Amino acid sequence: MCRPRDDTWEDEYLFLLVSEGREQVSQLHESIYRQVLRGAQRPSRFVPHMTVGRHADKVALRAGVSEAAEMDLPLIGRALSLTVYRRDKDARRVRELDIPLGAAS
Repeated sequence: MCRPRDDTWEDEYLFLLVSEGREQVSQLHESIYRQVLRGAQRPSRFVPHMTVGRHADKVALRAGVSEAAEMDLPLIGRALSLTVYRRDKDARRVRELDIPLGAAS
């Protein structure tokens, strides 16, 4: 289960924070670094989340976050794939790979 985060990342990404299943998402994160991204620099801190949106207009993004928080609706679902990004020399995000997580049942 996820809930909208009350702030955004880099003023353009909307995160949903994981509540139920938090430990499983953390384990997935660790497994990816151990098995797929060996040698890659891990973030100093990981917050289990799902990125669900991006909007360059900060005002519109914050309005969406506020509206979602007011609704207080849980989001229940299953992630079927994971996308890994890296930063290039100019600190831009570059899609590195997509990892399927399994079929929906």
